[in-house]
Amino acid sequence: METTLEESAPIWQGGVKHVSILDPYAAILVSMHASTIYRQRLALAVDPPERLSEVKVLAAEHKAIQERLISSLVDHPIYRPEVTPKRLTIAYRWLRVCDLLSLVLCSDVMASSGVFEAYQGIDSEEIIQIHYERPRLFEVHLDPSPFAKQSLELTIQTRILKPNTFESLENYRDELERASWTPQKVTLTKQ
Repeated sequence: METTLEESAPIWQGGVKHVSILDPYAAILVSMHASTIYRQRLALAVDPPERLSEVKVLAAEHKAIQERLISSLVDHPIYRPEVTPKRLTIAYRWLRVCDLLSLVLCSDVMASSGVFEAYQGIDSEEIIQIHYERPRLFEVHLDPSPFAKQSLELTIQTRILKPNTFESLENYRDELERASWTPQKVTLTKQ
């Protein structure tokens, strides 16, 4: 939400286009995420009033992209069962869990504890709420955990910045550009 439309729109459009070359199903999920971001921009009035119609157009374009990609996979032997509205909704909800988890793990924009939205299992009508607690940066406890193991350790590439030390968005972007990439171990544990 910190980016302008001029910055984010080409990224989402190009991202969906590039991902669709590799995997049209993944491109549907990326486009669904772009649609969610645009809906949030509208709901939170992130953009000035004169830009709202542009945000609505971008959201509609992504809806059309999703419909086109879904129709291209309806007869696909592998993806056919995955492009139903229910299965796409479930898959997107889990993508959102991963997105929110990345924010909890790697930034200070999320509270140190909370609940991810309610999620439904693929073969179940049961709704699951995932509670999280971040006792320290790069460590998160999950209850229930969506992973089979008691503890899962990952290595991610990060750029560490001092929190809340930026005078402006441009200053933040400059610092981010200068920061070096560093491998960081991340631990996810069942609570």
